[in-house]
Amino acid sequence: MKNGTYILREKPKFEIELSTDSIKIIDGSLSQSSLTYKFDELDKFEIREKRTNWLITILSFVLEMLSSISTSGKYSESSQLHLGYMEQTHKYYLNDCNLNLLGEIENNIKHRIQ
Repeated sequence: MKNGTYILREKPKFEIELSTDSIKIIDGSLSQSSLTYKFDELDKFEIREKRTNWLITILSFVLEMLSSISTSGKYSESSQLHLGYMEQTHKYYLNDCNLNLLGEIENNIKHRIQ
């Protein structure tokens, strides 16, 4: 994958700019957040796809059984991008993003940070 700008979502804008030594993430859902991460300080670049939060789902079911409060349903966590950078974790929510393209970017970045 070449260096350049990759648009993962149009509205709100979510872009990743790859350069030789860094990655820039532009997230329009966070008041036009734009952060640059240097590869030599990046520990982790991981996509966490949408999944069911079974703990909350089970607790809600038990609460419904013990009370008259109706909380039924399956609770899900949306897809997220987790970056480990300078001993901190940065999270980006990936609602309506192109996860296939992001998967290619993830593979490329993992090769650069190993």
